[in-house]
Amino acid sequence: MRSAISNRLEYLVSKDGWFVPAGQILDRYEVMNQVFLSYNEHWLKVINNNPFPVEGVTLLVPQDQRCDLVTKSGVKLKPNQDNEIVIDRLSPFETLSILFQARINPKRPQEILF
Repeated sequence: MRSAISNRLEYLVSKDGWFVPAGQILDRYEVMNQVFLSYNEHWLKVINNNPFPVEGVTLLVPQDQRCDLVTKSGVKLKPNQDNEIVIDRLSPFETLSILFQARINPKRPQEILF
């Protein structure tokens, strides 16, 4: 390996970061392409169209928005101090609903991080 490439790789490894194989990133991308958002001014639905569970989905909620995430089992999740709702696991073909206590701007939907 050329020394310039070797030096660059050593530099990257010395950083405090999260490094995963490209295949793992591409697999996650493919999975998340089957997770959809449906929303209006009063609610947001997260829909897993995969035939298998999806682990670790994070939703960003606008800072001025109060909301509850209601699961099929009736469990309510609230945003954390960073205005994130972290969903540990979406079951196969599961739909989660977020009910907003105030109207949201439909031109600025929530985002899914993966």
